[in-house]
Amino acid sequence: MSKIPCILLLISSLFGQDGDGDFSLGEISFIIKDIHIGGAVQDRGRRSELNNGSGALDIGLLKYSFSNIEVSGEFNEYNERAKVKYKFSGPEFEMSNFKMEVSFDSPNIWLLLKEKMANYGQYDDYRKPKLVKNKVSIVIGKVKQYFGASGSVDLNDRNQVVDFQLQKAGFSVAKVNANFTVDRSSKTTFSIANFKTEAKNIAFEFDIYDEIPTVEKATFEISLKNLEINVPREVHQEPQFKEIADYLNINSGKFRIREINLTVNFNRGKDLKIKATADTQFGKAVVDGSFSIRQPIQYDSDFTIDNFTVEISNLSRPIVEFIDVWEEGTGNTLPRKGKSIYLEMYGDIDNPQIKGLEDLKF
Repeated sequence: MSKIPCILLLISSLFGQDGDGDFSLGEISFIIKDIHIGGAVQDRGRRSELNNGSGALDIGLLKYSFSNIEVSGEFNEYNERAKVKYKFSGPEFEMSNFKMEVSFDSPNIWLLLKEKMANYGQYDDYRKPKLVKNKVSIVIGKVKQYFGASGSVDLNDRNQVVDFQLQKAGFSVAKVNANFTVDRSSKTTFSIANFKTEAKNIAFEFDIYDEIPTVEKATFEISLKNLEINVPREVHQEPQFKEIADYLNINSGKFRIREINLTVNFNRGKDLKIKATADTQFGKAVVDGSFSIRQPIQYDSDFTIDNFTVEISNLSRPIVEFIDVWEEGTGNTLPRKGKSIYLEMYGDIDNPQIKGLEDLKF
């Protein structure tokens, strides 16, 4: 986009004191289907820890497109000022049915970690570890990225951005599955049903006397559904892992996050609202908050909590017992709403207060 202002200035010098021009691009697409890449490598060197390896890459569809790009501008020679307006409804990227598989010989990572933890702080004689077969496979159903924005730029001695509007920008991944198998039997799996992050309706206001723009409105969303991690038997039976697993309610090495949602809305240049939910196997938290912001932010007191609540429920037994011990030892009692812990916060962000726990210091 840096070449466009130069073109506009050249046109204006040829045809008079004033000039204008525009540039638009309909669509550019790039599509690839059914790619397959495979290969193998062998290194018979005695000192190599990766002696043999093979890999394969499959892509069902790879799509890339510029949808609509519009750039227009005008130049006035009298006041030596130009203005460029732009609008993007792209680029967009999409990839479907991505598969990758890699096999190689290397030391057993789980046995190495176990030995390191067992010999922590002790002298350990160097022993060349035994090489075993390792396999990594990744499958992704769909990856998508999109972007759209508009705005204008004043080209003068300051080259100042006048306004900027972000209509949408997002990234999503669906049906992700990954496997890591060590020594043909020790298997670790990772899966996500859906992950999405999006920003939209963001407007900035620029002031020639302030280098930091103010935000007029904005919306952000993040969501994750059904994340699951399964660790192998030799890992979840270790005492160090079991201690953590008890708190997180991990059974048989299976860790799950059912859902995470976060929505942030900012309006009128001062009102901020946050809503979030995290539902896991060791507990559930629901956050609902509203804040007042004075821009430009100069001090912590410019950020005030109007209303902020956190409701925590379905906690695992070890976490509940830990809270009971903390309450008994400190003499504090966390506020409850039914069987849930219910925290209400207020005040300045630099010195927040919890209703019923005003003596608790952060």
